[in-house]
Amino acid sequence: AALAGESRGGDGPDAHRRGGRGPLGIQALGEAGLAVGLSPSAVKQDRPGAVQCGTRRGLVLSGRVVDEPTEEFFVTLTNPFNATIADGLGTITILDDVGTLVRTLDGTNHAGVNRIHWDLQDEPNEAIMLLTGVLYAPHIQVGQEGRPAPGASRVSIVRPPGVYTVLLNVDGQEFSNQLTVLKDPNTAGTEANIAEQVVFLEAVREDIVAAGEAVREVEVLRVQLQTLARFSEDEEVTEAVQALAQKLQDLQMEMVDLRLTGEGQDAVRFGVEILGKLGYLTRGVSVVDFQPTDQDIEVQHLLHDQLLRHLNAIEALVEGDLAELRALLQAKGLGGIIS
Repeated sequence: AALAGESRGGDGPDAHRRGGRGPLGIQALGEAGLAVGLSPSAVKQDRPGAVQCGTRRGLVLSGRVVDEPTEEFFVTLTNPFNATIADGLGTITILDDVGTLVRTLDGTNHAGVNRIHWDLQDEPNEAIMLLTGVLYAPHIQVGQEGRPAPGASRVSIVRPPGVYTVLLNVDGQEFSNQLTVLKDPNTAGTEANIAEQVVFLEAVREDIVAAGEAVREVEVLRVQLQTLARFSEDEEVTEAVQALAQKLQDLQMEMVDLRLTGEGQDAVRFGVEILGKLGYLTRGVSVVDFQPTDQDIEVQHLLHDQLLRHLNAIEALVEGDLAELRALLQAKGLGGIIS
């Protein structure tokens, strides 16, 4: 197997963070592991043990530069020297300069050169899902996995300039190499500006993750209450369930608008809630290599405070109304509610 880093438009294992240059290209030799400076589309498996290649002028073979017109030829690999013929799928792991996991990429196992592109972004936060249906739109069915929360963002942060380690794991073997991410020389921002931006975006993403966990907690309760209200024949229980369900719905509406269907123009008919505002804040800050403005920081503080109040309200509801409902259900010998 082989591992190499490149940046489009330049030489060496360097990748530019922004600007017109393409993402980092990572190459690994596959089952028919032959790389002769051709594009991946020019190398293919045509028959067992052989690789068909389209040559280019100036092709280097065995240390010689052969200047000849385009043609096709076959190379049979019987026992390639210092090469690893792998059948498993490779996994690429990107680590930062202190060994923290940045990104994991799954490879392929096609004959010839297998290439993975890293867009210099880290792992995004998990998707935020709703388990209940759209308000006032009962015709929209929600599957077992739920539906994406309208306005919720999965945030991947472009990593700052620095030295990174690339690990290739395939068939129980690990190969490593280092690459250097450079600041785009065409932008006016400094590396210090970029570092401030990354810290800011990480703080906002932490709030998005906390908001997502709160959304799921409320959804788990709402879907249970809906089922309980549907099948309960006890009037007292039904009234208590409906009252709590309404309070939870009102709380959830502070985080995400439950009326949004994701279709048509409904997104422009209603205001944006906390989750949508947090996502918009990350997109506005991350488009250039500059630190967040004073206004960005003030908005982040305002949204963070709103989120904390929301989380406290959920906690109070769980410790108060939900606890009372659980006691009522237990007294009547009915099932409990998990949270």
